[in-house]
Amino acid sequence: MRRDISQKSEETAFRPFQQKALGNRIGFRFADGQMRSLPYLQLIETQYHPDIGVILEFAGHRVTLQGRNLQQLYCELEAEEIGEIIERHSRDFAVLPNACYVEKIQWEKI
Repeated sequence: MRRDISQKSEETAFRPFQQKALGNRIGFRFADGQMRSLPYLQLIETQYHPDIGVILEFAGHRVTLQGRNLQQLYCELEAEEIGEIIERHSRDFAVLPNACYVEKIQWEKI
């Protein structure tokens, strides 16, 4: 694996890097098994909207993360700490009330 990410529980919505290095990428793991990644160096703008989620504007791509309790994820993205974001489709009762939960990753070319 090219990225060194910590091995947190499978129940998390994201995984931070264990060791940061220049040229790190953000991996996106979709619920259907598809995986994509983009380099932090192409990240132009990040936005957090309580009603929408987290919007990541890359050179040529826009990635929108929808879910619950995404504030911590946003802060760690700002600090370039996130190595992987994981989309989940779980029933509401299966998710802890205060846990960060990414229900949908929307990928667009711009």
